[in-house]
Amino acid sequence: MTSTSLTLRRQKFVSEYVETGNATQAARLAGYSPRTAYSQGSRLLTFVEVQQAIETERQTLRARLELDQDQLVGELLSLYKEARSNGAYSAAARCLGMVAQMTGLDEPEPKPNPAVARLFEALNARLPAPAPAKSLGDGS
Repeated sequence: MTSTSLTLRRQKFVSEYVETGNATQAARLAGYSPRTAYSQGSRLLTFVEVQQAIETERQTLRARLELDQDQLVGELLSLYKEARSNGAYSAAARCLGMVAQMTGLDEPEPKPNPAVARLFEALNARLPAPAPAKSLGDGS
C-alpha cells in the first residue's frame, strides 16, 4: 500500500520498483516512455515522497511475508550448503554473494592512503605538545 499523496503513475512506479528493484523497468511498467524510462526512474527515486512510499511498501511486504534479515541469511546459508554438497558451485557462490550483500561483508575495507598518512604525520609534528591535564583535586 503506497501513499495516497502520490499520483497513480508514481504509486505504480513504487509498486513495480519494490517488486523488481530496477528503476528503469519500474518506470516503463508504470507507463513512462521506454525512451525516457531510465532518466524518469532515476528522477523519481530522488523524490522524498517516493522514497518514503518505497520504504513503507517494503515494510508492508516484509510484515506480510513475515521475513527478516536473519531468516533470509539462514535460508541462503542452507541453500549454500545444499548447493555445495551437490557440486553446484556456481549456485553456492551466488548464495554467498547474497549473504555478503545482506550483511555488508561485500564492502571493501578502506585502504590507507600513504600520502594522507604522511600529511597527518607532518601536521602532528608541527603541533605543539599538549599541555598536561590539571588534576581536579589540586585546588586550582
